[in-house]
Amino acid sequence: MTTISIAACCTSFYGHPLARFLLGDSFHPGGLELTNKLLRLANITADGVLLDAGSGLGTSAIFAAKTFGCRVTGITLEASGVAAARKLAASEGVTDRVAFVQGDLSALAPSLGPFNAVLLECVMSTLPEKSDALRTLIDRLPTGGRVAVSDITLEGVLPVSLRGPASSALCLDGALSFDGYRELLGRAGLALEVAEPVPHVAASFVRHLRGRLLIAEAAVGLGKIAFEPEALATVRRYMREVTALVESGRLSYALFVAHRS
Repeated sequence: MTTISIAACCTSFYGHPLARFLLGDSFHPGGLELTNKLLRLANITADGVLLDAGSGLGTSAIFAAKTFGCRVTGITLEASGVAAARKLAASEGVTDRVAFVQGDLSALAPSLGPFNAVLLECVMSTLPEKSDALRTLIDRLPTGGRVAVSDITLEGVLPVSLRGPASSALCLDGALSFDGYRELLGRAGLALEVAEPVPHVAASFVRHLRGRLLIAEAAVGLGKIAFEPEALATVRRYMREVTALVESGRLSYALFVAHRS
């Protein structure tokens, strides 16, 4: 599956009203609290220039600019994401420090960069050609520039019942093991500084989604909101199986920070 097709799958999934109801505006586990921790581990400062690779609706990029005072460029494949992010940046008063562009991570425009840090939140797991995309991003970094990654980890093989478009949108198909991400970053010529499993983030995210699903089902039952029964049934089945994987420890979450050596 190509980068474009995976992104199209994600766009379709996240654009669905039920997905927006369940996930809100911050699609990655841990939300902005985890973003804050990751950026601090990466030593982002006010004089930094950050690339938010896979910026979605711009929540993390805008948070970084407001919290750390750095300049940020967010890049995403979705034109709707760029438009929403620019609108949010204007409402938050950070258009002087934040810009959003539409583009492909594997083929960055020459005009983008250089940056001294790259943020990848739940992005590497969606990329089929991870090494190529990572090298493209690293090329925009100086020696010592940091790559900050948070992503789903999967130990072993994804169950057949969880494969398909929804699992691609949920970052499951391309998730690596904890050691797999370490090896990926090392092969790219990065020196690892932080490799931290955060299983509580995965567990908390699943609990949040299950709670939101119960609210959605109750609201549908009361006629207050309309979601397709098939969509609810699919999410319910996925949640049962994902919960079992998280509880077994096979599906989790982790943070990685590395610098260009």
